[in-house]
Amino acid sequence: MIKRNYGFSDHIGIEDVGFVDSDRGQTFRDAKYKVALQVRQDHLNANDTLHGGVVATMLDACMARVFFLGLPPEEMATLKAGVTVEMKTNFLRTQSLGYVYALGTMVKRGRSTSFTEGELFNDKGELLAKASATMMILRK
Repeated sequence: MIKRNYGFSDHIGIEDVGFVDSDRGQTFRDAKYKVALQVRQDHLNANDTLHGGVVATMLDACMARVFFLGLPPEEMATLKAGVTVEMKTNFLRTQSLGYVYALGTMVKRGRSTSFTEGELFNDKGELLAKASATMMILRK
């Protein structure tokens, strides 16, 4: 896999796992994009739980990557940039130190905007948060 520069995601330590076709014994019909993080003390909030900003960043990362890295090569050639236009996040369970990972799913791909979903899990496979987002392509 080509190592890309993801700026803030790299800064906080998000690992770019890549496209996966299964997780915890479940096989996916369409590949999902996986990112992971070993939660450190500086990822926690004042309550010693994973900060909501880290959760949102992980979900945004997996959803953006399933969208942008899943584009056909001919579309990648016309891509100037891509942006998250809108994102909704539901926080379902807290997490402290440990390993977490997020899976991004392409729900509906359009010519300039697409709809994605993401889920964040801990190392036990417990669902911590869910998100949905609209992604947009900016062409050259």
